[in-house]
Amino acid sequence: MNREQLLQGASYPAFKEGLRRQCLKLHSIGARTLIFHEGSRLRLMASSTAEFAGQQGPAGELLALFRVGDWVGVELDVQGRIKNLRLLAPHLKEAPEPRVSPQTLREWNLFLKSVRQFFEKRDFLEVGTPTLVICPGTEPHLDVFKTKFKMGRREQDYFLPTSPELHLKKLVAAGYGSIFEMRPCFRNGEVTDHHQPEFWMLEWYRPGHDLASLRKDCLDLIQHVQKSLGRALTKKSSVTTMAALFEEHTGFELTPSTTAAELEALAQKLGVRIAPNSDFDDCFFQIFLEKVEPALESSSPVFVGDYPPSQAALARLTEEGWGDRFELYWKGLELANAYNELNDPRLQRERSADDLRKKAALGRETVALDEDFYLALESGMPPTAGIALGLERLFLALTNRKSLNEVRLFPVRT
Repeated sequence: MNREQLLQGASYPAFKEGLRRQCLKLHSIGARTLIFHEGSRLRLMASSTAEFAGQQGPAGELLALFRVGDWVGVELDVQGRIKNLRLLAPHLKEAPEPRVSPQTLREWNLFLKSVRQFFEKRDFLEVGTPTLVICPGTEPHLDVFKTKFKMGRREQDYFLPTSPELHLKKLVAAGYGSIFEMRPCFRNGEVTDHHQPEFWMLEWYRPGHDLASLRKDCLDLIQHVQKSLGRALTKKSSVTTMAALFEEHTGFELTPSTTAAELEALAQKLGVRIAPNSDFDDCFFQIFLEKVEPALESSSPVFVGDYPPSQAALARLTEEGWGDRFELYWKGLELANAYNELNDPRLQRERSADDLRKKAALGRETVALDEDFYLALESGMPPTAGIALGLERLFLALTNRKSLNEVRLFPVRT
């Protein structure tokens, strides 16, 4: 009988553990040597036996029934040679394999371990926040994932978080001190080399600190992980402002009072196409994406601060009227977004309501406000510096990789 006939109706035997028994996947089959998926090479004895779908006999006679990709059980003698070979699960069809190599995955695991150690050594408290939330964030330009909880007559809309920010600030207000979290976050509507609908976010918060502390944290974190991964240390960085970048790359003097009409005129001058009925932020982002961001390809980290007030989001305003925040760029990647956090509950509620109006105007999914977040602000949240960093993007920069497809086991593909 041939392989196909033997496999019809064949059962899949269990594997019994033992001192010299192994469960392995065949990678290559030679006359006397078998090579397995994890790299081991084992020799057959002259007296080796085999079992294939109920057929038993000398291994040399049954070996032709085995195929690359079969899972087999091997029993070894004291010299590490194969005494018995047994089919456990046949390779019937080719299945798509994850493109991330085991070596890359081990490096990723070491990276995560190193990040966690960095914060633990600095007395940060690691916390965990929910995956189902009432409010995923109110950022107007982010699409969200929505689901529904049902229990009897009760129904409640929930969302997957775009960031754990709101819950982390509740903990800051409650007096938990310096905290951090590493967790999956979710943003709908975009798949590129640098965007996935599910991704790993690192956020940390420092009560009683400002953005200078976060810039130092970022550089210290990069060097700490580089040491763990055996990489050369990055010792240089630079700090600039959004106004300085606009001046350098567009010749335009950006101020906190710059209007949408002025940016529209600048876009026309630069040949940047702006969609009809665009507001200030639409104009700003289009000019930034086409004329400024491509210049942020530096081999050393660049901190870009002082954003237009309309993009302060959950950040304070500086005395000059800029959004008191920075973004970190490195090797052409936007890695992190940091705020000198707004802790005025009245102002925060006004900004959130404005965000929801913008989301509605853009036709995006409406979300409810998290009233517990505003209650936490009203209970008193200390001046705090907070930052969100994309862990997979940082890993790309640290290891000189180009795409999230190189580090995610099961990415969503275009």
